[in-house]
Order: sequence, then C-alpha cells, then structure tokens
Amino acid sequence: MSVSSTLNNSIIQNKIIHQYSFKTGISESSLNFDRVIQSDFVHCFGSVRLFEKEGLVFPETLLSSIFSNLNLKDLATKEVLQAAFIKKNPILLKQAMKFFDKVFLEIFTQLQTADKNTEKLLEITLGKAISLIPFFEAKTGTKFNIPQKIDGQYRLVEYKVDQIKLTPDILGSNIFAYGLKPTSDNNARPIISFMGTPHATCSGAFLARFFDFIPFLGVGEGLYYLSKDIITSYIDTAYNEHGPIKAYGISLGGAMVLLAKAHQPEKIEAKPYNPAGVKDRIRKVYQKNKGLNNPKTTVVVHENDKVPKVGRLFKDSEYLKVLSTKNDNIYLSHVKPLSNLDNIAVIKGDVNKENNFFSRYIYSSLHFLVCFPKFMLSSLILLVKVLINLIIEGYKVLVKKTVEEEAIKASIG
Repeated sequence: MSVSSTLNNSIIQNKIIHQYSFKTGISESSLNFDRVIQSDFVHCFGSVRLFEKEGLVFPETLLSSIFSNLNLKDLATKEVLQAAFIKKNPILLKQAMKFFDKVFLEIFTQLQTADKNTEKLLEITLGKAISLIPFFEAKTGTKFNIPQKIDGQYRLVEYKVDQIKLTPDILGSNIFAYGLKPTSDNNARPIISFMGTPHATCSGAFLARFFDFIPFLGVGEGLYYLSKDIITSYIDTAYNEHGPIKAYGISLGGAMVLLAKAHQPEKIEAKPYNPAGVKDRIRKVYQKNKGLNNPKTTVVVHENDKVPKVGRLFKDSEYLKVLSTKNDNIYLSHVKPLSNLDNIAVIKGDVNKENNFFSRYIYSSLHFLVCFPKFMLSSLILLVKVLINLIIEGYKVLVKKTVEEEAIKASIG
C-alpha cells in the first residue's frame, strides 16, 4: 500500500482554487495555492492505493480494484457480470470476507505512523470499506478486525456481525442492515452499515429499487418507516451497551443513515457516503429531536455524483467533497466516492449553500417525476410476488395439515 500527502497535479490544484473562490468570494487570480492548501478549507489531500492488481486473479482483481482505481473495465468482465446479474457467486462472497480483513489490517498498519492529513484520508477510506460490507452479504457471526481510535490511539478491534432483517419475508428477498458489535474491547464503539441499492443478484435488490422511488417520500424513507422499530431497537441496545453507534452507508444506505440520525440523533454518529438527501419534514424531525450532545454527521460526496443532489442535508452536517484529477462518469462517481485515489483533495463545502443550489431543486423534481411510473410498475410486480408467496405458503400449510391428518388416521387405524 502507498499513501502520499503531496498534491502536484495542476488539474486538482485549479479545482481547489475554484472551489475556495466560490466559497469565500475572493477572486481566483488573487489566491495563492500554497496558502489555500494549508487552510481549514482543505480537509485532506494526497493519494491512497491499498492494493495493486498485478499478479491477482478473480475475484481478488475486482476486490482490489475497489480500493485502487476502479474503472468500467474492471466491472465489464464475464465473471463480474455473471456474479452481479445472473447468479450469486459464493466464492466471491467468501473471498470478500477475507479481503475486507486485509483492507482493515492495511489501514490499521498505516494509521500507526500517519500524520494528520494522511489519517483523515485513511479514515475516509475505512468508512468506505465498512459501507461496502452489506454488498457482500456478511453472515451473522462473521468476524472482522476493524481499526478504531480509542482514547487517542488506534486499536484493531474484533467485531462480530449481526444480520438485521429490515423487510418481512412475504415481500420476497430481504433487505438487511449489518450490525457490528465489538467483542474484544469494551471501550470500542458499535457500528451499523446500511445496504445501498445493490446489484441484481444481491439479497433485497428488487425491494431496494422499490424504496428508491415512492412518490412523495424521500429515497429510502418507506424502508425506514417499515423497519423503524427494528432499527431503533438495535441502536438502543447497542447504545446502552457501548455508547453512540457509528452508522455508515452508500447511496440508499447513506439515506438510511440520515433517516436513522433524524430519529435518534444523540445515539448515532452518522457517516453517509454519496447519500440521497432527505425531505424537509425529516430535517424538521431532526431539529426537534437533536440535543446538545449530538455526535456529528459527516457527509462524503464525489464532485461528479448527482444522487446527493436529490433532497437536502441537515444544516449542521460536515460536508466533504472529493475532488479528483479524473473526470469520473456518473456511475463510478456514485458507487465509489473515492473512485480515483491518485491525487485527490477532500474539501469542506458549505452545506447551507449546497442545500440551496438551484440544481438540487432540479434533481429533486426529476426524482419526483420519475417516481410515479417506476412506483406503479414496481408495485404491480411486488403485488404479483406477494400473491405468489401467499399461494406457496398456503400450499405448504395445506400439505403439512394433510400429512398430519394422514398420520393421525394411520395411528388410529
């Protein structure tokens, strides 16, 4: 793994100057890059490469690319397309569990000697890794060793996974959240990672897309209210045992983090990546519920991603925007907040300005309009699925009852 705290690319330098000028109103021509890069405006900068792909074979090539330079070529292989759209690949899922531990160990090793800037880069990379765990469907009981800063020092803490079922079986393939409770250090904080909108072969893929587009509701809002009792109960238990829970998620998962934060603000440290924002009524719920000792919300978005422009964010959020030298397409910018890890800069945006950009109203309106046809089609498909499941379950009950009656008759005879 290599980590660099230098930034020698003119493209990224110009982007930083432009963003700083926009935020402060100072003309670009009068700004000095060396002063700007050392200001609080720049959260962190440099390059991070966890693994090199040379010499690896599938599935390690795909997994390593997620933590280096992911591109469409990595995603367009026969093995990846089959695993994502045709049939779940158990070998890939099993290898992923081992690979995540490699990632966490590598990050932990680098954190031991990291300066403040590099530490921030690694913390963002760590959060991204935790946000990706749901896509590889970790089983209950799976253990990970994850770095966490405790009393000013990083420790490698053993966590045990709990699959948290958020949807009833009658709706078909379930959506899960993933709780991680510390087993080796009582001072460590618990973690919950929410599933984003997954690939087709992943559990809950259809339902996730259904909950992305419900008219008059924000992204994931229907899913949150369906599973609110389950989520609040899990967070309450984890909070009572270990204190505030760290909540992670990408896309739909990030929206779920914000929704959970709105309803239990003092119990959650929210770390959503490329999240869709929430409706204003959810922001009012957050304002009503939050107290004085509120763990902060840190939103990380890629500069080219459009999904975070849907809805709005809490006005006291820390808003971090990832700038890169590569003009990543919309898809890669969304699935991977740090899609180009060479020469990136993470700047502190103004969340109130972001909330009031005209483009945010445009994208929110487009989402609203798209909701109607998608919801109608998805609802019809979901209704058919539910009816089929009811028929199957009814048939099973009937068969079981018939077998029991035959057994009784046989014993009497």
